[in-house]
Amino acid sequence: MVGRRLEEMWNLMDKYSLTIVGYGAGSGILCFDILNYLKNNKALYGHLKYFIVKKREVMKKGQQKLLDEKVEWIKSIGEIKEIKGCVISNEVVDNFVVKRVVMKDELMEVFVDYQDGFVGDLLPASEKTKYYLQPHCVTLLKEYCAEINLEVEKWIREIAINIERCFTITIDYGYSAYELYAPNLNRGTLTC
Repeated sequence: MVGRRLEEMWNLMDKYSLTIVGYGAGSGILCFDILNYLKNNKALYGHLKYFIVKKREVMKKGQQKLLDEKVEWIKSIGEIKEIKGCVISNEVVDNFVVKRVVMKDELMEVFVDYQDGFVGDLLPASEKTKYYLQPHCVTLLKEYCAEINLEVEKWIREIAINIERCFTITIDYGYSAYELYAPNLNRGTLTC
């Protein structure tokens, strides 16, 4: 399915080169499957570049055993200039560090401390954390707990400044703001 979408994107970009940048490649199986599918389109495959953004070297070794010469590993999307193609993220957004907040008389952030065991300290949330909810028109009810992902905006900006003509495919799960901040999720969604 992803391979077919990539072919459509390539056609829309005048069948020129196609650069794929993958985040969250895990074991490399998705990349492997995409490349195997795209090998059937010799014209596209001949002009294909596939980059995996890898923050941790541990996963790279396993991926290298599985993947072919089309794949190159990079530490940052900034290593590629003027990307024409597609950015694929696979279960990346849910791996970013989040701020855990609780609505009291004002929005409070939960900090973890250790005093004869782990404890949660509540301190007033930063202005940036408070502002995060405003564009979504979210008002938390008193005692409502939630998570706020400030890293996702930085990640999106990093991608945006490095692309010239690009599609994105994001594979993840989650909720819309309306669902995420509904009364039935008042304890948040953080799991580990």
